[in-house]
Amino acid sequence: MGIVITKLDHKLSVTGQVSIDDLTGIAAAGYKSIICNRPDYEGGAAQPASEELEAMARSLDITFVYLPVRIGAISAGACRGFSKTQG
Repeated sequence: MGIVITKLDHKLSVTGQVSIDDLTGIAAAGYKSIICNRPDYEGGAAQPASEELEAMARSLDITFVYLPVRIGAISAGACRGFSKTQG
């Protein structure tokens, strides 16, 4: 796996940008869900779109939630959406 995952607590870990290839390793490591906060094409066309990540994640039985936010412009609604995914 080419990414570094930082465990924040027993329910939440974070990492930088995930690629399609990273998802197999994420599934093998036992993760069951991904919350994608990166807006599509934020890093240019080379970044995978959320639809691509979601399709691969679902094929690996990983729940995928697309909740894009922009740094410095995180709305109260986005915070509530993130909180709901944490159950």
